[in-house]
Amino acid sequence: MERQDTPEFTRIVELLQDTGLKDRKAVELAERMSNIASQNTIAQFTSKLETGLEGLRAELRSQRESQEAKMDAQNSKYNVLIWMIGFATAVISAVILFSNNGG
Repeated sequence: MERQDTPEFTRIVELLQDTGLKDRKAVELAERMSNIASQNTIAQFTSKLETGLEGLRAELRSQRESQEAKMDAQNSKYNVLIWMIGFATAVISAVILFSNNGG
């Protein structure tokens, strides 16, 4: 009879013996059922793991693309700032040059 502390494998063997299977065949069938369940569990876990990894890879790609876009925008701002500083320097130099010549 089943008790609370009876392991699942032992209980499966007992049930199979109750159906008329001999001891050796009941144990073999219980082992095969356990192997099938294990293989199914491993396959499901592997599938979920692969799905999770693909999602993580997609998220990382998205973050990398977002960072690259931000870097491009920042580089554009720096380029404009450099041109503005260069233009302002040229204007100030021209003003200084022409103000000395006029005096």
